[in-house]
Amino acid sequence: MTSDHKAAAPHNKDTAQLSLFNIHTPESLAAFLSSVTGCNVLLTLTENTSSMLSAQKNCNSYKVRLHRMFLHADEDVLHQTALFISGRMSRAPLLRSFINSSSRFIQKKPRKRNLAAQGRIYNLHGILEDLNAEYFSSALKSKITWGRKTRRRARRQVTLGSYNLHSDTITINRSLDSAAVPRYFVEFIVYHEMLHALLGVDEKNGRSVIHSKEFRRMEKKFSHYQKASDWEKRKT
Repeated sequence: MTSDHKAAAPHNKDTAQLSLFNIHTPESLAAFLSSVTGCNVLLTLTENTSSMLSAQKNCNSYKVRLHRMFLHADEDVLHQTALFISGRMSRAPLLRSFINSSSRFIQKKPRKRNLAAQGRIYNLHGILEDLNAEYFSSALKSKITWGRKTRRRARRQVTLGSYNLHSDTITINRSLDSAAVPRYFVEFIVYHEMLHALLGVDEKNGRSVIHSKEFRRMEKKFSHYQKASDWEKRKT
C-alpha cells in the first residue's frame, strides 16, 4: 500500500446507526491516531460524501481527512483506521464495517428545514423535553418535528417515526397529531426514536442490528409500554 490512499464510501442499503456512546473531539481523535501511527497526524474533519478517509504521508507526519462520523467510532475501529493510514493493514474489516453501517447517514447536507413541533393537538417539543428529563437526565440534544403532510393515496407503508443522525432530528408522522391518538402512544413513538439517538447500532456477525437486545430492554422501561403496544395492535 502506498502512503497516499483513500477509503471510499460503499453503497449499503442496510438500515444502520452510529453509536453515540463514543464521542471524541477532533483533538482527542488526532492524538489517538498519532499515538498508533507513531507519526504526527494533521487531521481535517469533513462531510465529504464520496471519500470517508484519505491520508497522505508528508515527511514525518500524515495529512488525514476523515468524515465527521469517526468522532463516534470506538477504539477498535480507530485502531484499525490508524493501521490503515500507516499502511500496516491493507484489509481493515472493522473499519469497513463501520463505514458500511454508517452509510445511511452519509448524505449531502440537506437544505435547512423549518421544524414544526407544535401540532394541532400535540406539542412534540414539550413531549421530548419531558421524556428527556424523565428517562435520559436531559442529556439528549436532538431536535424534533412533525413530518410533512402526505396524500392518503400515496401511503402504502406508514412510518410512525424516524431519526436522522446527520441532522440529529426526530421526525414523527403527522397522522399521530390527532385527538383519536392517545398521548401515551405519541410519547412512546418519540421515546422509541430517542433510543435510536442514544444507542445507535450494534454489530452482530458483520451485520448491523438496529433493535438490539439492549434497545428492546430499554424500550420496555417506558411507563406505558404495554398499553402503547396493545393500542398499536388494535389499530393495525
